[in-house]
Amino acid sequence: MLQLETKSDAPDLEIVQNLVRAAIDAEIKNLQRSLDKTNKVLKEFETKYQISSDLFLSD
Repeated sequence: MLQLETKSDAPDLEIVQNLVRAAIDAEIKNLQRSLDKTNKVLKEFETKYQISSDLFLSD
């Protein structure tokens, strides 16, 4: 389990928590966009060459 401890001089801990949460949410959105783009490129490759990626993923 990952634990993150934050320390801040800010009097309102909720502000710090919101900033961390916003940064994490932004990173999740960036990762999802990257994954979507990769899936699109992969689908185009599969269509162009008429082959499924499952062929490469199977043992």
